[in-house]
Amino acid sequence: MALKHQQIIDELVLRFNRITVANGFYLDLATYDDLQHPQGLQTASDWRASIYDHDEETVNEATAPDVTGNREYHQLSIDVELQKQQINTSAVDTDIRKAIADVRKGLSQSRTTPFPLDRTLNGLAINLLPLGFTIPKSELGEYVVGQAIIKFRIDYRTTIFLES
Repeated sequence: MALKHQQIIDELVLRFNRITVANGFYLDLATYDDLQHPQGLQTASDWRASIYDHDEETVNEATAPDVTGNREYHQLSIDVELQKQQINTSAVDTDIRKAIADVRKGLSQSRTTPFPLDRTLNGLAINLLPLGFTIPKSELGEYVVGQAIIKFRIDYRTTIFLES
């Protein structure tokens, strides 16, 4: 049995891979298999994407009055980082805004039924909460590199000592 933490990451990758124009999104962001590559991956549409998980906080619920004491509550912070390099500055800004909307929508929708909201990640989590985003931009010669870092927090529970 896989750890719940890894099952959550796998579900996010599967959801991310549905972000295509054919599925009703603005952009084709999902054109590759492994989003957890440390350098990110170049896509056919010149997008580069990475999912980073960090800052997991575990709270032992043994002292909570409404539980039996055999569960732990986790908060997992996820960053989805997107990059696109183009010559046209205004097109980069527009594409970055569309990409942010696509990622927030794509990760919050079920992939097993016709696109209803599902922030429980098919029952793996209590909640997927979008926290916000940043849009740093830089220039590389004649190119403009647009970036977006989209932050999420995932709340979930596990049995104490068995998985995290």
